[in-house]
Amino acid sequence: MTTTLLNPVSRPAAPVAAPAPRLVEPLGHPGWDAAVARLPGATVFHQTPWLRLVRETYGHLPLAWISGPTESPSAALIVVEVTSPLTGRRGVGVPFADHVPPLAPDAATANALLAAARTDGARRGWKHLEVRGWPAAAGELPAPPSTSFWGHLLDLPAPEDLPNYTEALPPAARRALRRAETAGLTLSVSSAEADLQAFYDLFCRTRRRHGTPPPPAAFFQRLRQLLLVSGRGVIVLARAGTRPVAGAVYLHSGATVHYKYGASDERDQQLRANNLVMHHAIEWHARQGFSQLDFGRTSLGNEGLRRFKLGWGPRETRLDYLRFALPSGQPVSAPDRAGGWQTPFFRHLPLGVNRLLGRWLYPHLA
Repeated sequence: MTTTLLNPVSRPAAPVAAPAPRLVEPLGHPGWDAAVARLPGATVFHQTPWLRLVRETYGHLPLAWISGPTESPSAALIVVEVTSPLTGRRGVGVPFADHVPPLAPDAATANALLAAARTDGARRGWKHLEVRGWPAAAGELPAPPSTSFWGHLLDLPAPEDLPNYTEALPPAARRALRRAETAGLTLSVSSAEADLQAFYDLFCRTRRRHGTPPPPAAFFQRLRQLLLVSGRGVIVLARAGTRPVAGAVYLHSGATVHYKYGASDERDQQLRANNLVMHHAIEWHARQGFSQLDFGRTSLGNEGLRRFKLGWGPRETRLDYLRFALPSGQPVSAPDRAGGWQTPFFRHLPLGVNRLLGRWLYPHLA
């Protein structure tokens, strides 16, 4: 006797696993910047001008793990392979940038990118992988942070609201601005080579005062060529007569401005030129249509810099870094190198010696 099933039970198809993230080299893809710019959270530090800057100055190799096709990825994790005879081979995402989280829409995607980077990093002989930030869309950190910093984000006022913004600043900030204005300082916004050199001279003095050697001059020269000249940033300088007394470099990501480097001459601190530079940068960028200023990272113990940034009215956040020892994949802690035994040593060196040491050390410090 034969039995016929008139209504066979249908079984749901087994879910198809998403393809594993793929490893690519961003500098080998001409359309990389346009593709990455479409991903939420992308900044100038995810794109090829900054990656070329690191590659051409220090020789380190930019890599990326992506989901989806190379010409239109749906997610990406950017990491630079740093190879140094002094500090070893490791993955840093991204050197000399403060906050470069994976570009991922959810926790599953972010964790898949991270897992692929850890696996491939171990295969490439890295001693650790560091990721600088975690996307808000991915929720909780997948591991305890290795290092944490303060972050500050300011919503820039509309041009017509700039007078109200200035009047609403704390009294100390307004007094500093009035002092700088009465000193007769002049301000410029440019990408000129002469202004870059003036800024770099101030920056070397500032780094020595902080007990840190400066990056080599070649880094800033390439930064100007790759980013500033093409409209991805500006130098703001304050001068007393013809003498530069303070300045800052700002980089641009869409409608966001990044305060990347600041510098001043300690002999003119009473002029409060740093305050005038920041205020002018806020006004200038607001009038250019930018909507947000990212003040970058601040060490948790640097209360002076934290107060300076909070004085402009930003939201305060925490910037968490992740570091995984390889090949084990275990999370590890990492010191904030803002202070230490080396600080007084560098602080007392002549400027020329500090610059020479910076040129030698920075390829190993990423």
